[in-house]
Amino acid sequence: MADEQISMFSEEAAPVTGKPTSFSISKTINGAAQKVFDHWLIPVFLEEWMFGAHTGHDTIDSLDNTVRRGGDFCYKVSSKKQQTVVQGRYLELDIPTLLSFTWLESDEQIEVEAIQDHPQTCQCTVSFEESDGKTRFKLQVKVPAALSEDKESLKACWTERCNALSARFKKS
Repeated sequence: MADEQISMFSEEAAPVTGKPTSFSISKTINGAAQKVFDHWLIPVFLEEWMFGAHTGHDTIDSLDNTVRRGGDFCYKVSSKKQQTVVQGRYLELDIPTLLSFTWLESDEQIEVEAIQDHPQTCQCTVSFEESDGKTRFKLQVKVPAALSEDKESLKACWTERCNALSARFKKS
């Protein structure tokens, strides 16, 4: 019996060895803060820059969100290999200057209440500052210990997203 217990414990997931970390990205966009802010929340805008070929997602299956403090969102996107579920909750919403939310990417949808405590949930904060018709935004992402080894790939993905957002405003 003792041997069975030992083998049972050895099959558990290895403990997280990394430390929480963070990164930030800043961009100046040729547009009013309200318009830039809207692109972070309105599904028709989100699908144009946050998801798509530049992030490795071929199709957007659904984009649902409840835009309010404490509201949640769930985006389902697919690549040739798999479907990814992106979920989170809006922690702060000060239109059009500040947006803070949790962000969890997984292969299946989980209960909204469990997102905050999930070991792979990032916390993102975006601040917006308008001057002379341009908006400078700063994205700060707190990366949990479980994803600390993925920090550079996460930053690269968010950089691609922010570049795609900036490109949308160059067209208008």
